[in-house]
Amino acid sequence: MSNSTRSASVGKPGKPYAGFPLFSHASGQWARKIRGKLRYFGVWADPDAALERHNREYPFLKRGEVPPAVDVSDGCTLKILVNDFLASKEEKLNAGDLSPRTFRDYYRSCEALIEQFGRERKVTDLRPDDFRAYRAKLAKRFGVTSLKNEINRVRILFNYAHENRLIEKPVLFGQSFDRPSAKSIRKQRNEAGAKLFARDEVSNLLDSADPATVSCSDSG
Repeated sequence: MSNSTRSASVGKPGKPYAGFPLFSHASGQWARKIRGKLRYFGVWADPDAALERHNREYPFLKRGEVPPAVDVSDGCTLKILVNDFLASKEEKLNAGDLSPRTFRDYYRSCEALIEQFGRERKVTDLRPDDFRAYRAKLAKRFGVTSLKNEINRVRILFNYAHENRLIEKPVLFGQSFDRPSAKSIRKQRNEAGAKLFARDEVSNLLDSADPATVSCSDSG
């Protein structure tokens, strides 16, 4: 045993109350063995914070899963999801793996969802009827190509929630939150005549031409 471990072992605190699920480990932290592996949840000095972390992570650890990086113990709100999603995209932006234009499109899509459903709306409370109404609203704003891209971004956002363990089950969009068909896209392009490019296509061309000239403001 090292000197630091020996000194930490001296005066180990007892449990704050009967039924406290953690024990004071010689490392100076509150701990618990879960699925045969010792897990640590915080320092002796703050048993309340250690218990809060334990309660948040325990259901995932008990199933052999990695707990989410953010606190979703009270449910994942749109605010939590959007912040975590945009943070991950910003990391890719800074690494050069995502264009500023694409990041801005994600930002605007997140803003629109917050405006539609509210920051505190629980992701798991969203139903197919919500997405059907939202698609109808988007269809009034976008042409079919831009509508398809917007629906793709929304789906990517909510798939991110499940893939990153912010929610336990995938979001059910329902059959009405579908992308415009290739036929409808061709029809609009034919009817547009001289209009050769949709807005998103122009954005992609701008990125390819000179990405350094495109900036991303905090306001989106």
